[in-house]
Amino acid sequence: MLQKRLIPVLLVQNKRLVKSVKFKNFNYLGDPINAVKIFSTKTVDELIITDIEATKNNAIDKEYLTKMASECFIPLTYSGGINNLEDMEDIFKIGFEKISIDSSYYQNNNFLKDAVEEFGSSSVVATVTIRKDFFGNYKLWDYVSKSNRKTKIKEEILKIQDLQPGEIVLNNASLDGTMSGYDIPIIESVSSLMNIPFTVCGGAGDINDAKNILKIKNVTGAAAGSIFVYSSKEKGIMINYPTQN
Repeated sequence: MLQKRLIPVLLVQNKRLVKSVKFKNFNYLGDPINAVKIFSTKTVDELIITDIEATKNNAIDKEYLTKMASECFIPLTYSGGINNLEDMEDIFKIGFEKISIDSSYYQNNNFLKDAVEEFGSSSVVATVTIRKDFFGNYKLWDYVSKSNRKTKIKEEILKIQDLQPGEIVLNNASLDGTMSGYDIPIIESVSSLMNIPFTVCGGAGDINDAKNILKIKNVTGAAAGSIFVYSSKEKGIMINYPTQN
């Protein structure tokens, strides 16, 4: 049986730790490296580092990632601006165990396939970002262009699984930072399609939300930002992680 994981997600913007609400209104929280140090002292299953500037500007700050990895003693996943195998190789050498590929996998149909063949399934994650449209229907969403995509979610999930990444992350942009709870119906709908490890992100209001979402069939990871960097929904800053029994 696959291990169930609680995964903090740290958003980095220009070497600053930030937290967004629906991928807007970025709130400055502090130093990312200090946050990594704190999480490294706790029994964290895994840590995801997402560089939102790298995603927008297609430029990865590998020097800063090297400093970050040198302070981390837990499994690290990197996300942001990944669109070629050379950058992936460099980031693996820095010390990251996994790399998440998002918008680039559909801009270049062969990239995800090539990444899996080059580095192995266990090292490659595919992130699928969704957002509700004006009518309240979930659509695939591209963070860079800030636009919905025409491909159906089910079609996308099945196509990605055929390429055999080690994991799929479903990232709900409509619930990002809201702390209003995960959208269980859409998670159940997508999880029914899954035959590889499946992590969900977006909406967790407290640690119980994250733990409960792991009870859904085929969900193997609960990722979140706010509940691990805020002390409560009032959003007082406090890096935290539950004690593992």
